[in-house]
Amino acid sequence: MQTRYILLALGALSLFGLGCANTPAASPETDLGDGRIAVSYKYPISPEASICSAEPTRLDNGREEKPIAQPYVRIRMLGQVFTEFQCRDGQDGFDPNQPYDLGSSIRLKDIASPQLYTALKDIGYLCASGPEAGCMTWRLEQLVPLHMLMRLEPFVDEMQSDDCVNCG
Repeated sequence: MQTRYILLALGALSLFGLGCANTPAASPETDLGDGRIAVSYKYPISPEASICSAEPTRLDNGREEKPIAQPYVRIRMLGQVFTEFQCRDGQDGFDPNQPYDLGSSIRLKDIASPQLYTALKDIGYLCASGPEAGCMTWRLEQLVPLHMLMRLEPFVDEMQSDDCVNCG
């Protein structure tokens, strides 16, 4: 897995320490101890990949959809974020602290692994479908920096679909 470094505010640092039979025992995040967290992407994208130079498409509703790498086509909203972030991270003019203002709703394939549950809660997602213990649909309505959403990328295979909440 390729490792990228993401700057996080010290108050947002969190480590996963829980294991689960159907998820990697090792955490997808590592605290580097200097204000950065290293995230090991499940599906790394090289900034030189053709998807990174692909043009956005205009949807029927007039909204622009950014290119989505193949592993993320099932989750179109977060797929755009995951693809663009990896393509543009470290480039001039790209701010990983830029707020994501579209909100997010994620439908899971099954109950969240302990690591995904922790990431969802740390980012600010709330259960939208009943008790948290067996929650299948999670919703984010607050602004969060783009880099916080990248904490979800290692769990893309646990996600069935997603949508925006504030996309108008």
